[in-house]
Amino acid sequence: MQAVLVEAVQGFNDEHVALARFDGAQPVFYVEASGAPTLTMLKQAYDAQDEVGSYGKFESALRAHMQDGVQKRLSGGSQGRVLNGAMVWGQLAGNIGYIGISRMGEFSDNADTATDLAAIRAEMDRAIAGLANTKAVIVDVAINDGGYDLVSAEIAGSFADRRPAFTVRQRRPQGRTPSEWFVEPKGGAQYRKPVYLLTTDRTVSAGDTLALMMRELPNVTQVGQPTSGSMSNKLLKSLPGNFVVSLSNESYIDPRGNLYEGRGVPPKLALPVFSAGDPASLFGGHDAALERLIALAKR
Repeated sequence: MQAVLVEAVQGFNDEHVALARFDGAQPVFYVEASGAPTLTMLKQAYDAQDEVGSYGKFESALRAHMQDGVQKRLSGGSQGRVLNGAMVWGQLAGNIGYIGISRMGEFSDNADTATDLAAIRAEMDRAIAGLANTKAVIVDVAINDGGYDLVSAEIAGSFADRRPAFTVRQRRPQGRTPSEWFVEPKGGAQYRKPVYLLTTDRTVSAGDTLALMMRELPNVTQVGQPTSGSMSNKLLKSLPGNFVVSLSNESYIDPRGNLYEGRGVPPKLALPVFSAGDPASLFGGHDAALERLIALAKR
């Protein structure tokens, strides 16, 4: 039965389509449908080593490695990782600002939506004030696990005027009224000079929706690789044998009618970060891409 169910969920290229089997409260089996090239490389790299005991810790270590590498380039700012390790910000050479965000929530232990929203708003306000005199800002979500769309809205609102971002339509038998999302000013001040949003296929879920919001702003250029294309929230269904399947039942549609679920939000300017089939890019690709992006932002 497990083999049949695994085959049924494969091929969707969506990190929110998944299958789990539980023994009590603990999952004893888990598989997700995403075939993202960078995720595949990460899992292969994890399987090839024996120092880190779980895949989650392995990807967290890579993310911390990237953040620490950027921190060495920064002056001022957060002086290291803040928001429970989720964010680092400061000034790069050439008077370029930098804000790196690795997830859209869990900014403190036992956090809930309200505390996460308050935390990101306060830190974004500090970042916008601290980077106000820079020439441009890079917002880096190249590896972002997602979280709350409301947190994404707070971040985008630091660069925004008010305009439509996307419409969410939900597929349910009883029907559901579509919900309209807007990107609009948040916080005490907005940064209206050039902004470069760096994305890859590890920009997931609420990272995807941040891209949908930010790309509507005239001062923002999305750079890098397409996002993961995993925007819909998870719809959970129980199955016999202690299985639970997670499905995507929502469509996030941009103001021009485009649907990027399963294929990712494409950048305006392509810039390789992680290269499929090149494991070395997991550890050096981000730094090389950031160097090219800094040169672009200096122009």
